[in-house]
Amino acid sequence: METTGSKIFNLLLQNSLLQVGMSDDYGNVTHCNMHDLVYDLACSVLCENGLLQSRYIVYKHGGDGLLSIPKGQERYVRTLFFNGKVSDITFSDFKSLRTLTLVGEEDIDNLPTSIRELKHLRYLDISETRIKYLPDSIGELYHLQTLRAKNKREWMRSYLENLRHLHILANLSLPPEIGKLTSLQALPYFHVGGQKGYGISELGSLKDLKGKLEICNLEKVFDKNEATMADLCGKPGIYELKLVWGLLREGDEENEESVLEGLQPHPNLNSLDIFQFKGKSLQLWNGLGNLMEIKFEECSECEELPMLGYLPHLKCLYFGGLTNVKSIRSSFYGNIDNCKRDTISVLFPELERLELLDMPNLNEWQLMRAPSHFPCLQELEIRGMESSLPLENICGIKLSTLTHLIIDDIEGMECLPDWLFSNNHNLTKLNIWNFPKMTHLVPCLGGGGAPSLLRELRIFNCSILRELPEDLHNLNSLSRLEISDCPDLKSIPHPISSGGVGGHESVQGFALKESKEHIFGIFCIQCFAQNSFIHFCMITLGNVPLFIVKVTLKYVAKTATVH
Repeated sequence: METTGSKIFNLLLQNSLLQVGMSDDYGNVTHCNMHDLVYDLACSVLCENGLLQSRYIVYKHGGDGLLSIPKGQERYVRTLFFNGKVSDITFSDFKSLRTLTLVGEEDIDNLPTSIRELKHLRYLDISETRIKYLPDSIGELYHLQTLRAKNKREWMRSYLENLRHLHILANLSLPPEIGKLTSLQALPYFHVGGQKGYGISELGSLKDLKGKLEICNLEKVFDKNEATMADLCGKPGIYELKLVWGLLREGDEENEESVLEGLQPHPNLNSLDIFQFKGKSLQLWNGLGNLMEIKFEECSECEELPMLGYLPHLKCLYFGGLTNVKSIRSSFYGNIDNCKRDTISVLFPELERLELLDMPNLNEWQLMRAPSHFPCLQELEIRGMESSLPLENICGIKLSTLTHLIIDDIEGMECLPDWLFSNNHNLTKLNIWNFPKMTHLVPCLGGGGAPSLLRELRIFNCSILRELPEDLHNLNSLSRLEISDCPDLKSIPHPISSGGVGGHESVQGFALKESKEHIFGIFCIQCFAQNSFIHFCMITLGNVPLFIVKVTLKYVAKTATVH
């Protein structure tokens, strides 16, 4: 049925009867709109045939009650949003109801038996109630397809066998033998348990699962054979998968590596997240050419990264908490030695975002001889590199396509590499945090080679930073400049500090905190300059060609006279 519906939906999109309203990161349509002309035509046809009835009702307790419905018209209502006491309504009057949402954590703690009369009900949302028990009468809702629940429930699995969508919070336990709900298509979370009916094999019979799936407590999976019983490879509809091992456990690295091997997903997978895996080697499966996003989080025992450079559609790559990784070897790019050199043109051809967080022991990044690396990389975030790995060694090349760069706590860095500004003309955001040995950013931004599109520059906690580039005024697009916890910074280049924002009309945010007496800290000034509203912190009030509307001084150690 869903396959036929999907074909019809795509046909309506192709003919513009429906329009895409919103899509997710993987191109799947999540919301759509009806064209205004189509909507008007549909309403006109319904009116001519006397079919336009009240089909959507909202009831709020304490208001004026139900919207006025002519007697006998309740049977036409398809959707009911009810916020009040269930004793105020008789469900048997709504014979055609398809969608029912109940809201009221104070007023609703049970489902009335009259709910059995809703024979056509497809969607039931009780997530905003205190209902803990599903009554026996719910077993008569043979067409119920979607159930949303938030609080812990006493489940009655035998009454839910026709469910297609079960939406619950991550901390809720599922009913035992969930595998018998063979029509399920949406199951966002599955917690592996040690008791009968809670094993990972329950997923094996759920062939129609689609969308997102997070499997938790994988430390309770005995071996690879048990892992394969989940049959993730046989679920082509799952496009986002997260595999989670528990935190408090004694890791068996060989077992966890074999379990991971047995959890091979279908090649259609778009996003993979591996969390708290304790194996030493992260070896991914073959055939995942559709992956667009990969995350490895808190895999603290991992020593070697998998081959990823060959993935043609990978756009986002995240490494966080891989504290045992010391080297990113050439194998990270792929098994290039076994390939013909002339067939290798681009590595990581579509990667746009790379994050390296909390990898304190990383001290080597081996270079590659392929013609092109990371040709589309736009966003690079590096935090917690306590080793002496130079910034230019990260990624193994001098990047030239960056638009966003965030670097935080790279041990030993005294200044940024010369190529950063001269190569990356499209850089729009630069954040520099926690560099105890940095004395200056770069001697010069590069004159005409400065990144003219840079809009945001933020510098935090650089305790011995003494100066900024003399040609900082060449950043003509700069709209936000923040400097915090840089006590040794004694001056700001002249065009910013005096001609100032007068020679730099684009600056809208300017903050300075925790500097020595050479620069006294006026925390907030609001003013207008050339019809532009500016909210910033000035360094000196002398010779500022601005009409000051409001001045607020906070945390100023020494009082200054304002003329």
